Amino acid sequence: MLIELNRLLTTDEVVSEYRIRSSMVDGIVSNLPVFEKLEDGSLIHLEKDVDDYLSELSLQRRKLSQPEPDMTRSKDLNETESNILEALGDDKLTGEQLAKKAGYTHNSHFKSTLSSMVKRKLLVNDHPGYRKP
Repeated sequence: MLIELNRLLTTDEVVSEYRIRSSMVDGIVSNLPVFEKLEDGSLIHLEKDVDDYLSELSLQRRKLSQPEPDMTRSKDLNETESNILEALGDDKLTGEQLAKKAGYTHNSHFKSTLSSMVKRKLLVNDHPGYRKP
């Protein structure tokens, strides 16, 4: 049997021990899970809950601060993909129309390229027709 040890922390102890900046205290503390509320209004938090919450918050902030790669840059696209995006412009075209305008045959290879571009969020398939996101 494994027994997990868990410290109880007051809100002030959480702020102090985790070195939460004063500008962020209200937003963080108001969302912390509360283990117990004392008669004087003080809140008690389980250390594990605080760790879990702050870890998740940190992960979310990192995800937000990292921009998604811009797959529309020409160096990330092969020649066919670049030609498709150029031919599409701001229009909405069917696969057949897009192939013709880009100078390709509408065959399985062209359809596979369109499918790949949709999966990579370079194109949106509006059934019927493709457009830029």
